[in-house]
Amino acid sequence: MAKTNINDLPDDCIILILKQCRLPLQGLICLRSVCRRWQSIIIRQICYRKRTLKLFGSVESDLITYCNFLLDYNLESNDRYRLKPIGRDDDMVVRIDCEHNYLCDLFPGIENLVVYLTRFSSRMFNMPYLLENLGCLTSLTLIYMPYPIDLQHQVWSAINSMETLKELNLFYIFQCTISDEMPALAKLESFSLDGYYGDIVSVLRQLGPSLRRLHLDDIHCSIEQLQQGLAANPQLAEGLTHLTIGSINNVKPVLNNLKRKQIFDFICAQFRSLKYLAFTSYSTVSHSGKLSLFFSNNSPS
Repeated sequence: MAKTNINDLPDDCIILILKQCRLPLQGLICLRSVCRRWQSIIIRQICYRKRTLKLFGSVESDLITYCNFLLDYNLESNDRYRLKPIGRDDDMVVRIDCEHNYLCDLFPGIENLVVYLTRFSSRMFNMPYLLENLGCLTSLTLIYMPYPIDLQHQVWSAINSMETLKELNLFYIFQCTISDEMPALAKLESFSLDGYYGDIVSVLRQLGPSLRRLHLDDIHCSIEQLQQGLAANPQLAEGLTHLTIGSINNVKPVLNNLKRKQIFDFICAQFRSLKYLAFTSYSTVSHSGKLSLFFSNNSPS
């Protein structure tokens, strides 16, 4: 009886074998080098079908601390952010800059991208190239972005070039300044800004009428700034249905109970389309005087 070579099997069998081996995505794509047939199978039947992707700069400084991020935000069970079991995983460690070239070719169908960067891995990512060439992205999450100012501008420019982007989530971008000219913000349906000490008025005035969900946490903001943002962009209050306000590190000395109530009353009075409003902890710069408040109604009043 003649011996059967694995390549005598039909494509479906090879795909099944590869899946049963439960190789991590990083190891699986390395098997493209076995032969041209395997390359075609892995690319067309596995990589092309991926819709989510998580990228890290290193195992030690990024992938491990990402687990702490998931716990801090209760995202460990969220399918968009959680780390999936080997065999169904969608996370990769990008070690060198040139890897961005083949990432765009391998995963052209990615719709949801999560990038976790730390200070130590920032220059390993050619972020602008990646964003400009993943043409199907509808959701982008950036966690840390420790780039120098010149590269920050390139990242914002790349985000502006993403025609299909509907959701943008920015975490821990304390050292960044969001551009005053961000047309991408006007097209968003969902926007999260968590960990930003730049000009919030500039951000609010650029959000468009399509926005339905807004999450603001750990930002420098006052009721005066909220009023300025809404005055510059009155359409923001017309379509927003979900609003979450978290910790606001007010630049003024004290954010007392009166200020908190003023912010709550202002939001309820101005955002008449809200169906969901959640207030979590507020804090001053010294993190004193926290308040937890939750509100949910079809018509806030």
